[in-house]
Amino acid sequence: MSWSPGSPWFASPFALYEGDPYDPNPEKTAADLILTFKPPRPKPWLQRLALVANRIFVLRALKHVDVELPRSEADKLRTIPKDAGNLLVAPHPDWLDGQVMFHLYGVAGRVPAGFFMASDALQKRSRLYRTFLSFLGAVPIRRGKPNPEAIEYLTQRIAEGGWGGVFPEGAIYISRQVMPMEYGAVRIAIEAALKAQKAAAGGPAIRPIVITPYAHVYFHAHRNEMVGRMDKALREIEARPDVFGQSQAGDLAGRLRAVAHRILESKARRYQIAQDGWEAIDLFERGERLQNELLQQLEKKYAGGVQTGYPRRRAMKARMKIYEQLAECSPTQTAELKEDLQKTLDVVVLISFDRAYISRYHDLEMWGEFIRRFRDSVGMPEAPFGRRRAVVRILERWDVHPAAREYAALPTEESRRAFLFRLTEDLRAQIQEGVDDICREHPPLRLA
Repeated sequence: MSWSPGSPWFASPFALYEGDPYDPNPEKTAADLILTFKPPRPKPWLQRLALVANRIFVLRALKHVDVELPRSEADKLRTIPKDAGNLLVAPHPDWLDGQVMFHLYGVAGRVPAGFFMASDALQKRSRLYRTFLSFLGAVPIRRGKPNPEAIEYLTQRIAEGGWGGVFPEGAIYISRQVMPMEYGAVRIAIEAALKAQKAAAGGPAIRPIVITPYAHVYFHAHRNEMVGRMDKALREIEARPDVFGQSQAGDLAGRLRAVAHRILESKARRYQIAQDGWEAIDLFERGERLQNELLQQLEKKYAGGVQTGYPRRRAMKARMKIYEQLAECSPTQTAELKEDLQKTLDVVVLISFDRAYISRYHDLEMWGEFIRRFRDSVGMPEAPFGRRRAVVRILERWDVHPAAREYAALPTEESRRAFLFRLTEDLRAQIQEGVDDICREHPPLRLA
């Protein structure tokens, strides 16, 4: 669950800390920022100014993105009752998702009561920029760890009629496949509804509490510009010493497959992963093998044994354990811990597109997604492929009160957790359907 206002630190995506250069212990400072909750200090006047700047300047002029939101879709936001608490929920396929969500606040004439931002991303900013984000309403959360203070903060704001925003996938995935979501968004809305019901007991009407999911997909506007920029970005990957050391010839798809082979081999060598029978298995199986080996290494070291569950969640948990050790480690231990942090990032990057994904989205945008993911995997900066459209669809909103009453009546913590997981999967499926509807409505750009 993260938000990124478009920023310069992409040039060094895996840097641990980019704060005060005179800080005597930057690793400890970074870890403290990640592990300590500090509530935001939203300034409505600054938020309103930021919404205008985002619409007029940031999205169109700086980021070269046009948000396509027909009036019929905008009206779905404007018709939400004025006194309602509302949680915007969306997929997280791009660095610009935060700006798109901010655009929706502006369309609705609201300011954010709070939006989640991963504390390990927040700490990469300067002290001044962190203060600015706090004024905008950034609520820091620790990925892979409990966040009771952050959950309570946003829950209370929504119960009071504010609007919040969450990307429940928990991280950016350069993909049109909506990944498994954390149930925190549904939990926040349900607990906000319970607070609203309690406040209205024997008194005024219950304040409406809703979840408003939306889907959005980015499309490049000009095919020739996109192909040219993709080729340039791919050549930069190929020229890396740990890939080919020089640009390659051939068709784009074939070169991408060759790059994928080289990146996986490079990662396997770096982390001393056995490559027995490597040539006999395909790219998907190689990625899964590498991912599983890295997870097992990390979990044996930091969790005492191999865990189960979705790889991203497992990697996040290991990462937070590493941050805890960084807060107290000696200088001699820092390099090893940083290397293990890199492993947790690589695990997430290695969540590969599967065969079903390729058959479902086999277009020019998909190959662009591959290039961007490959660049991310080797620590290269974001490489936009030209002007884009962000096509947005506001999906049917949820009245949370019936679910909150059902949740409150459940007898055990286990049954309540299962209820939250089920609702979250329903939400993910609704958003995935919205993404696929957008893709069907817009003719894809083809490679040939």
